Amino acid sequence: MAIRSSSITAGKCYVTSSNEVRRVVEIKGMTIAYVLRGKMAFPSWDKQSWLYASKESFALQVIGEIPCECGQRAPYAANLRGAQARNIEG
Repeated sequence: MAIRSSSITAGKCYVTSSNEVRRVVEIKGMTIAYVLRGKMAFPSWDKQSWLYASKESFALQVIGEIPCECGQRAPYAANLRGAQARNIEG
């Protein structure tokens, strides 16, 4: 289930249906820059590790917002696909 593109905020984390955790690092116009969480932490904040997507594309790929402070990616994100993921649909 997708979220509204207008609800995406820099500094927040989002999970995809495949348990990928993305932290939004920058929003410029309709483009989002984000980093993927590794097994234990986010990668370097160096801009070379940033990935880019349009707001609409990013919103279609994620299913909800999750806390950025969580530990390992897969076990935590897998539990969030159900009731724990805060669905931001309006």
